[in-house]
Amino acid sequence: MKTKMTKKKEGRAIGVVGTNQHRDRPIYKDLPNLAMILQGYIDADVLQMDIPERILEEHGTKMALRTVQKYMKELGIVTARRSGLTSEQKERAVELISMDDPAGRWGGRLVQQKLARQSIHSHYLLR
Repeated sequence: MKTKMTKKKEGRAIGVVGTNQHRDRPIYKDLPNLAMILQGYIDADVLQMDIPERILEEHGTKMALRTVQKYMKELGIVTARRSGLTSEQKERAVELISMDDPAGRWGGRLVQQKLARQSIHSHYLLR
């Protein structure tokens, strides 16, 4: 038994990167400075889960959380977990912060907080 093929929506390019059944054009066409926008939110300590709502309110573009996470990874957005530093550089950062504590009274959590302010995720270094 043969089935009839239905035509796709006109005006939608098939096989173009960034388009799907929900959008007719890639997000970066609506937000050409997406990298700056995302980095600005991260620098302002906005939680990742709140970024899609902020983008919708401030820029009028609907974006899912998974899409935000995908673009953050692709665009190389610097976060606490993705600082771009090697393990040795992170260890050196811990040493430098520890030098500010001559009495040696700072615990691991305080050192983590101080590193987080510098966008260095180091929980595995302090165990």
